[in-house]
Amino acid sequence: YAISETEKISRVVEPETDEEKWISLFLSGSRGFSHEHVRHGKRTEISQRSTRYVSENESPWIQHPLIQEYVQDQLKHDDAVRQLALRRVDETDQLISDARKVYGSWVETLQPWLVQRGADKTTARKQARGAARGYLGNALQTEMIFSASAEQWKRILRQRLSDPADAEIRAVMAEALPELRKSRYGDSFKNFKLIPAKDGIGQSSIEEAS
Repeated sequence: YAISETEKISRVVEPETDEEKWISLFLSGSRGFSHEHVRHGKRTEISQRSTRYVSENESPWIQHPLIQEYVQDQLKHDDAVRQLALRRVDETDQLISDARKVYGSWVETLQPWLVQRGADKTTARKQARGAARGYLGNALQTEMIFSASAEQWKRILRQRLSDPADAEIRAVMAEALPELRKSRYGDSFKNFKLIPAKDGIGQSSIEEAS
């Protein structure tokens, strides 16, 4: 039996192993989270929000789960303890406000200066934002489309949903796990079970035997 040229180019082969099955998720977290997450470069593709193409004047900052848990706990105590926690919150709010002002001021200063030196407006805007972003905090929110093989996602879950993992990374992965289960290859993640984290902040996971 001779195979026609059409059959040669139109045949679809389903992935057989978890290394061949790819899943993409939209993830959101702090820049600190993204700096850690993009270290998973093997068998992945990443498209992350650019601080050069997007104005960060009013972008939110992510409160780390540990800080959230601490503040909530301290507010249950007497006035002196509550006041200390509230001072930390006020200091943080002031820092964010100051950082945004400094960022905006540098963008407004550098952009026209670059135009005067011959740069077009688009290039000047990107260059100014690129320079000014250095004064924004590691807690600045970012977004990414993260694609990986199912096998690589499982490696990430084993590492980032473990008790020693950073609490924010655990929180993002705890939200990612149900979405992975909803995907076309959800069966690959059926053995992962979310449980309370040992430090009492969010969740971790265990991988049950098949």
